[in-house]
Order: sequence, then structure tokens, then C-alpha cells
Amino acid sequence: MSDLGSLIPPHEPAEDALATIGGMALDAIPILGPLAGRALDHALASRAAQLRHEFDVAVVAKLKTLADAHNTELTVADIVNSDDFLAAFIRARRIATETASETKRERLAAAVANDGHWSPFARSEAQRFNRLVEAFDDLHVWLLHYLDQSVDWPRVRGFEGNRWAPSENNPLSSILGVPFATWWKPYAQSVADLQRDGLVEILDFSAPPIEPPAGFPPIPQAQLRDNTREMRARTTQRGREFLAFIMEPASSEADPPHEL
Repeated sequence: MSDLGSLIPPHEPAEDALATIGGMALDAIPILGPLAGRALDHALASRAAQLRHEFDVAVVAKLKTLADAHNTELTVADIVNSDDFLAAFIRARRIATETASETKRERLAAAVANDGHWSPFARSEAQRFNRLVEAFDDLHVWLLHYLDQSVDWPRVRGFEGNRWAPSENNPLSSILGVPFATWWKPYAQSVADLQRDGLVEILDFSAPPIEPPAGFPPIPQAQLRDNTREMRARTTQRGREFLAFIMEPASSEADPPHEL
């Protein structure tokens, strides 16, 4: 496994042209002239090269983790002779340079590592999960941890509230640090995405809507029913398998996203 590191050339960035002009006022830079163009091109190329290098390192680290976990010996030949791996790597590497999320780059690296004959996941399943890794953001993935019934995430992390409540009484308001009106739409959309792909299921369809706590502005009954339904989402076995595919930590250790 140590030989895999030889696949990654060292990253030796040249002088950062963006830093060179970074202290200049914008109106002092000839925007239409050659200096700004060359500086920006060089800076962007340098940053992209750095992200590609970091992604390559992350992929090798995930491969080593996977091999150790399954007591499998991987060689450089295994990696470079796997068309499935190389195709997944090329695609994920490009996406990794286009996302601002460091955690998503980690998930992409894990997905690539699981895309080869050495993976415990079937080829067809790996392809489906790879598409989800590309589509999902940090909130999607964290909700799979939060909605897992086997882990009482709020209690473990010291948050109180009614997990079923579509209101400010829900601990998500404290966990995400924003009011119900801010987190509800991203939450509901993420749950809908996860349900569509079979990673969560909605429990208790016939249960009556949960009334908001005293003092909370009244919610139309139709919306209240929809809100209540989404709050009853729970992670499926397929959802847990997806978390394993991207090598996520134990659900109780998964931190919420910094922003929605």
C-alpha cells in the first residue's frame, strides 16, 4: 500500500501571482491589460493544481483505510489497471476542484476508493452511490446521521426539544443556529431528495399533525400536515449503506453543516 503514494507527484506551486497583486487596490490593476489576466490565470491554475493534489492524497488515504478495514492488499497495478476506478477518479477529481466544500471533497475521495474490484460494494451500487455523492451537499449527508433512529443525535450532543415538532421547539433550531423559518425549506427539500433515492422513509403517514407550541404563529393545516410528515423522516438501511460507502464517521460524531 505504501507504493500508492508514488502515484502522486509533489505539489510545488510557483510564486503565487494572485498574492503579488493581492495588496493592490482594484482600480490600480489594469483589468483589461496583460498583468491582471496573467495573474488571475496563474492564480486559478495554481489553486486548481493544489486542489487536485490534495484530492489525490485524500484518495490514496481512503484506499489505505479501505484496504486496512477489509484486510486487503492493494498494489499500484491494481489501481492503474482498474478502468472503473480510473473513470470514477477522473470524473470525481474534476468535481472536487469545482466544489467549495472540503467535506464534499472527502466524500468524493471515499467514493472513488470504493469504485474498484476491491470494494465491498457491487459495481452497480457503487455507480448509483457515486451519482448521489455528486448531487448531495453537506446537509443531505448530515441528515442521514441525524435521522438515524439508532442514534439519538440531539441527546448525545446535548440538545433538547421535540424532534417531531415542525416549529421552534425542534432541536434543529439550536443545532443549526437559525430559526425554524430559515432551516425548514432546506430541511424539507433535503428530506425529499433523500426519500426519492431511498435513503430515508417517512413514518406514520396517518398520524395527526403535531400542533406548534403555545405562542408560535398559527400554521395553515395543509402546511402543518406536510411539515409534520417531513419531520417523521427516518434513515433506511440503504441510507446507512451510503454512509458506509463514503466512509462517514459514527453518526454521533458527525457535525452539522456550518451553513445551509
